[in-house]
Amino acid sequence: MGDNKLGTRDLISIGVFGAIIFVLTMISSMIIGMTMVSYLFIASGMGLLSAPVYFLAAARSGKRFVSFFIWTLNGVIWGIIGGYSVLVSMIICALIGELILRNGGYKSFFRISIAYILGVLGYHIGVFVILYVSSERYIEKFMATPASPSRESVMALVNAATGPLGIVAVAAVIAASIISCLLASKILKKHFKKAGII
Repeated sequence: MGDNKLGTRDLISIGVFGAIIFVLTMISSMIIGMTMVSYLFIASGMGLLSAPVYFLAAARSGKRFVSFFIWTLNGVIWGIIGGYSVLVSMIICALIGELILRNGGYKSFFRISIAYILGVLGYHIGVFVILYVSSERYIEKFMATPASPSRESVMALVNAATGPLGIVAVAAVIAASIISCLLASKILKKHFKKAGII
């Protein structure tokens, strides 16, 4: 634990845990995003399911940049499949989270939780930022995807996102992430104690 540099074993763990978080995100997104309006809440699924995996990665290594690389890996995967805005927003939020975690932050449950919430918010922001910048461009991009829904359905999503439900969606992401962090603290109690996380 005295050596704060990431080794090969750490990088492999980051790859594995990062990939698991991506898979959990995909599964929850397919379930939650079955309708266009509920699609607005897909990041909530990621937030609700992924904290135990994220905290386990942090507890196993306890070294700097674990959080940054986990979220960056997810962003890169999304970027490869065309989610460039997700790539950018996740890297930015991952960097902010890592700054919060510097100087002993990997021993703080509160600071690890904040970094986790920021990572999930990075995904949410990346998915919908184009909608808020240019709704017409977002509609065109959505309509260009395979098996795309009708324009009316996409408009329903845009209207929901730009109304009060958009704020509710952000609150849901934060709430789901907090619940998942608390769940992780219960599930991984032994790991936390061994890693010195308080």
